[in-house]
Amino acid sequence: MKRIIITLAFIASIHPVVCRAQSAGDLIEQLVLDFQKLQDLKAILQDMYTSYKILDQGYTRIKDIAQGQFNLHKAFLDGLRKRAWICLHWKKPCSGSRSAWYG
Repeated sequence: MKRIIITLAFIASIHPVVCRAQSAGDLIEQLVLDFQKLQDLKAILQDMYTSYKILDQGYTRIKDIAQGQFNLHKAFLDGLRKRAWICLHWKKPCSGSRSAWYG
């Protein structure tokens, strides 16, 4: 235990602690640089937000178009299903009677 304490004391004496004194000018210069970095980050954030809005609008338009196509096909298939039901339950054959289709 004594040997460990002596070794740590020796290492601490060899490796001096360096404290850097900063003047007011250095601190002001760092503050100005930090402010410029903050302004740059705000501009980047605004660009990202604008890009996100454009992308979201594009995806929304594509989704609406696809949903419209789906609704169009659904209406068409529902109409066919309705006409097929009329043909199946019509007393006369469908092939000779146009009125079954416009029932």
